[in-house]
Amino acid sequence: MKKRLLSILSLLVSQFAFAQTWVYDSVSTGTSYANDVYYSMDNGATKTVANNNWHIAFQMAPQFGPSSSASILANHAVNNVQVFSLNLSATAKFATLTASDTIGKTNPERELVGSNKTWNIGAFNKNKDQSNLFDYGWGKYNQTTNNLSGDSIYLVKIGTTTAYKIWVQEYVSHPADSIAWKVRIATFSGNSDTTLIIPRNKAPYNFTDRLFAYVNLGTYEILDREPSKSNWDLLFTRYKDTATQMGLTLTMNVSGVLQHPNVSVAEAPNAAMPTLANLSFIDSINTIGYDWKYFPGTYPYVVSNTNYFVKNKNTNTYSVLQFTAFGGSANGLYTFKKQSLGTTAITRQVNNKATILTFPNPANENLSILLDVVHPIAQAQLSIVSLTGVVVYQTGTSLQAGLNTISVGTAEWANGIYLLQTKMNDEIQVQKISIQH
Repeated sequence: MKKRLLSILSLLVSQFAFAQTWVYDSVSTGTSYANDVYYSMDNGATKTVANNNWHIAFQMAPQFGPSSSASILANHAVNNVQVFSLNLSATAKFATLTASDTIGKTNPERELVGSNKTWNIGAFNKNKDQSNLFDYGWGKYNQTTNNLSGDSIYLVKIGTTTAYKIWVQEYVSHPADSIAWKVRIATFSGNSDTTLIIPRNKAPYNFTDRLFAYVNLGTYEILDREPSKSNWDLLFTRYKDTATQMGLTLTMNVSGVLQHPNVSVAEAPNAAMPTLANLSFIDSINTIGYDWKYFPGTYPYVVSNTNYFVKNKNTNTYSVLQFTAFGGSANGLYTFKKQSLGTTAITRQVNNKATILTFPNPANENLSILLDVVHPIAQAQLSIVSLTGVVVYQTGTSLQAGLNTISVGTAEWANGIYLLQTKMNDEIQVQKISIQH
């Protein structure tokens, strides 16, 4: 057994000579939070773009059929875009809409605000009929054509002085070279009546690797604002969320971090990983959000020492992020440290669908073993073996679905390389760790 472990260890040393270290980084969204910053955990900031140059945005890769989405966002926080459904047929009333048609329909309680939990529910989707799986709010799915068609008038206000009427007429889903949104837009008075075609991929536009295409209602310009979907994990931005101030919970503009739809995040408060804690990876895009900081009345902001474990579900890579400072509206500066956790070194991984990581690595006084488990496991055996074959740690435990953490004290261990062996349902996985005091 000892020879087998040492043989596996030698392979790990050669193939995974990888040390984790904190990398300090920062992102600035500018004075008064004027920009959006798209950020990759591997590569840093990938794109900075003004956040006031768009008003509505159209999902570029919607899925159709029951329980799917065709999202249309509104820039609520930055440009004070307010969306209201007038519950009128656009075919009948778009050209002749008058102020009397809006009476009682633009009260604050009727405003449609996009979800802060998912990219798939924008303001134009919030009035969908929940009992109809083929209703998308702005339109309905046609099971014969596989396209979406809309016949609703939306009133879109920008601040207190400008208003537009918008009719999302169609989303054409096929063939591939014809995928496009068709939207009729005019000022409330009827001026600048224009039908925009927003193609997924037709020159000069190519949104095939974007989440959304954006529209500026002041110019009717179609904007390509995002980096490639594969080039970012987090978005530093302004958005609407619920916040509590002076005992009141209000919906208000906040500055914070939203995550890519292919990214999930688990929170570990107080920096230290608790023993045998189960942390769930959460898909809600505001899992990191804004409330890791607060303003005590005088500068600087107070920042929590929460560890955010970031999982990219496409690449199965893991990293951890912890904020260290926030500059507020003076510079929009987010300061943080991050650490790549890499991917697990695996001898066998068939049925368990578990990923095993260690943090930090190298470890000093404490080591956290992170086990990302798809399904609960009744019994798991963990052993840590030194380079000489001495078992320095061993435990048995059950694992819950999600991110399980086991804290191990390593202060008395000698510096060097160790082998973590995990046995789950007769499957063995191994991971190289190192200790440096």
